[in-house]
Formats: sequence, structure tokens, C-alpha cells
Amino acid sequence: MIGFLEVLRRGWTVLLLVAVPLTAGVVFYAERLANVYTATAVVSFSPRTDANVGADVVRIVLPKYRVYAESDGAIPRAARKVGVPESEIENGLTVTIPIDTSNVEVTVENEDPVTAARAANSIARDVERLSKQDPLLEASLVAVARPPRTPSGPPRRLLELAGAVAALLAGIGAMLVRDRLRAVVRSANDVADASNLRLMGVLPRSAILEGPPQGALADSSVGPAVRNLRTQLDRVLRRDAPNTGRGRVLTVTSATEAEGKSVVAALVALASARLDQHVLLIDGDLLLPSVGITLNLPPSLGLAHALRARATDYTPYVRDILPNLSVMPTTTDRDAGDLVARGLAGVFEWAAERFDLVVVDAPPVFGNDVGPTIALLADAVLLVVRRGTRTARVEEAVAVLRSLEADVVGVVANGTTTPDEYSYGG
Repeated sequence: MIGFLEVLRRGWTVLLLVAVPLTAGVVFYAERLANVYTATAVVSFSPRTDANVGADVVRIVLPKYRVYAESDGAIPRAARKVGVPESEIENGLTVTIPIDTSNVEVTVENEDPVTAARAANSIARDVERLSKQDPLLEASLVAVARPPRTPSGPPRRLLELAGAVAALLAGIGAMLVRDRLRAVVRSANDVADASNLRLMGVLPRSAILEGPPQGALADSSVGPAVRNLRTQLDRVLRRDAPNTGRGRVLTVTSATEAEGKSVVAALVALASARLDQHVLLIDGDLLLPSVGITLNLPPSLGLAHALRARATDYTPYVRDILPNLSVMPTTTDRDAGDLVARGLAGVFEWAAERFDLVVVDAPPVFGNDVGPTIALLADAVLLVVRRGTRTARVEEAVAVLRSLEADVVGVVANGTTTPDEYSYGG
């Protein structure tokens, strides 16, 4: 039920766009239908006084009169007498023999009440005349059809109700199909819609992102995309920075694994360092470290060792790898959750006093307790969403971060464009 309500929240406009026009169409059609009037004449049969017959004979013989009333003999005469086409009488004619009676009821429906009554009486009298040749039964017209004053149909309200229900179901179906088709993000707009966050950057699909970040920044399609992201982040972080001279701590995370958060963190750190900012890149993923692999660094002391040692000076755990860019790598630690909760705030305080920007590669939001903890301790959070990620996962990740009151500054759409879309000039 909760899942359906969430789908309804996202797709109620589709439901209305389908259901409202369909309902209006059904109502328009029903209101334009012509009124139908129903008139009934009753012919009663009884055994002749000189014929010794029982009730069984009556039941056997009566169907013959019903067949005659519906035949090509009675209908044309009634049509000529009333002055309407034969098909009009035939389509509105119903002849019945009520159970446990010796009656034949002739009912005619027509848009004109007088025509309906005259046609019913004409056919009933034909049936009565036919009985004069019957040696067993005789008939009499016991109930003459009168022109009805009120229409018997069409059942407009029932049609409108059924149409509204059908339109509602069609709208729900369209909404569910749309939601199913949009179950994963395919474009930057999908990422922005699913996250309801500011779109900070769009990275193209490119094999060069699998190599060193220095090469990616030199690429004609990836480089401009990263620098656009850097510009957006610099504007937001400077706007929100307090006047204390303290650097800002930016956490880069994702909803799930394999969305490219580590590559984005490395690219943001490297691109910011090129603006003469003193940048520290911290590998905060003590569950699946990747910054060292991304930057092709040899094994060394890092965040996990510093947290286990309860250090207060973290200089020995930091490596300068490029001008203005330093790295604090890490190794896997089975007690990652406790270590981060106990000591990471001190690391951030130390780093913010010495660097203009601290970029933290954090674990995904789901599947661990480290990612949410790092997001809670950071000054700002950047969410990375790769093309193909389930929209529900993105929405859930944003909900988790907001429940922590983390400052989520925006989202990066990863792999949602082609290289040609980010190229300009020769």
C-alpha cells in the first residue's frame, strides 16, 4: 500500500491526464444518447370451451405464438401501420412468456413513446388474430400498451459510473506503466526528478573515466564536465561557508555501489587543486577502499590506522601526491562503523583547519552504517547517481540523508550523456 501511494505521489498527473478526459468523454456520450421508451401489451391464452386440454398443452403451444410475434409476418405489418422501418421495430422487440403463466408479453422499445405503444399493440393483435385459427387455445388482448410518460433508458448514470471506474483504472494502469518504464534513471532529468535535488553536474559515458583522473581531466568531453561540476560546487560551498577561515568538508556518496562516486571524488579534488586550493582527498570507505587504486598509490598508512591509533596529529597518515593535492588513503577494517563514529569528527576538524577543501569518498548510503555516519559529520554531501540506477533507490537514499539532516548540496548524473554532447569546437 505504501509503495502504491509513493507511485501515486510521483504519477498523479498521469492518472488525471488519462482518467479525466476519458470520464468526460463517457459522460458526453451518455448524455447525448436518445431517450428510449418501453411499451408492453399482454395477450392471455386459455383453452377453448369445446377442447379438452390441460395446462401442459398450453405450455407446449404458447412458444408457437412467440415465434410468430417475432416473425417476418407480424413485424412488417406493425412497421407499415406505425410508419417506421422494419429494422426499428425488430431491434426494439422482445416477446416473452412469463413463468407459470399463460400470457405472451409483447414489449417494444423506441425513441418515440407513441410508436412503441402502437407497435406493441399491433403485434399483440396479430397474435390474437392468429389464435382464432387454433382449435385448442383462444387469446385475448388483456393489457393494451399505453404510450409511456417517462423513458426507460438509457441508464445514463450507470454508464457514467462504469465509465468513470474504467477511466480511473485506465489512469492507474497508465501511471503504473509509466512508473515501470521510469523505474531506472536514463537521463540527467531523470536523476534530478528522482532525487529532487539541484543537478550539480553531468558526466558523459566514457571509457577514460576508468583510467587515472589526470587523463580524464585532459579529455575533451570529460574535462569540461568536471570543471562545470567544480564551478557549481565552488559556488555553493563558498556561499555556505562561515567566515572562520576553516575549510569545508565535502562528502561524495551514492545510493548503491558501482555508481562512480570514488572517481567523482578524485576528479573533484584534482580539479579543485588546480585552482590553487589546498585540497585533501580522504578515502572514507573502510569497507571497500578505492582511492588508492584510482590514483595508483602504493600501500601506506591511512585513515583506518589513524582511527585505530586514536591519533591527534594526522600528518603521518597524509601523502602529498600533486601540487595542492594531498591524500589520506585507508585500508579495510572490520570495525569500520565503530572507528568512524568514534574518531572521524576529530579527523575532519584537523583537516578543515589545514586545508581549503576536504573531499571524502564515503561508502554508499545503503548496506552499511559508515556512509550515513560520514554524511552526518560532513559540512556538505554530494550524491552521485549512475545511469541505470533504480529511481526508488535514489529516492530512498535522499530520504535517509535528509532524515540525518545532512546538507545535501546536489546530485551528479554519471554516464547520462554521450561524449559528443559535451564537445564544442574542433
